[in-house]
Amino acid sequence: MAIEVDLSARREKTVEQIVRAYQAERYGAVLWYVLPSRVARIQGIVKRCRADSFITVRPFEPMLPAVAKWQGA
Repeated sequence: MAIEVDLSARREKTVEQIVRAYQAERYGAVLWYVLPSRVARIQGIVKRCRADSFITVRPFEPMLPAVAKWQGA
């Protein structure tokens, strides 16, 4: 099992490379936390790579004030 916490914007090709790396390593499950505004995009890439059977994308809402400020809250 792996847990990915992604707070930065990534190009589509980079996300695909990450997904392919998880596939190559044969992880049984991956929980991938991303900012709420990026969930649908990352889910779409994961599905297109046919990795949605073991990669679950979830929204991550940081509680730290510095991160909330960085997000523009």
